[in-house]
Amino acid sequence: IAEMLDIFYSHDVCMAVPYDYFDRYILRDNIDDGHIKVLAGRNRHWRTVESSTVTYVARLEVMHAVKNILPNPHNDRMNCRQIRGHGIEIWGPVPGMATHFNTGLQFESYQSPYTNWVDFGRKILRTTVNNYPPIPNWRAVLRELAYV
Repeated sequence: IAEMLDIFYSHDVCMAVPYDYFDRYILRDNIDDGHIKVLAGRNRHWRTVESSTVTYVARLEVMHAVKNILPNPHNDRMNCRQIRGHGIEIWGPVPGMATHFNTGLQFESYQSPYTNWVDFGRKILRTTVNNYPPIPNWRAVLRELAYV
């Protein structure tokens, strides 16, 4: 969260997302192809992205200005294109700081590249289990992750 806030303060961006989807590198219908802007943050680069899912952070005045077209699960890409039509750029980190864990055939295309997110999740869960009072279902989650 701190790194996302830092990009707002250092470069005065209006809207940002914490992830970098693999499909941004293979889709042929991104409206920003050939027009991507890049910023240098403290720990990673940030680039303009065509769209966001419903995980984003924005300035309050931006939220008010586009409140009727904010991304939602049913029309995130089209609404993001409308937001960009208002001159608002959406920025995403490279590499990503977060990912979406979807199961099924498209699992890989939803993960932020350059990070082994399964191993990252295992490490976080082990640290949590070892440093906080045990919660029974956490051990079950650890067992399930062993089979991913």
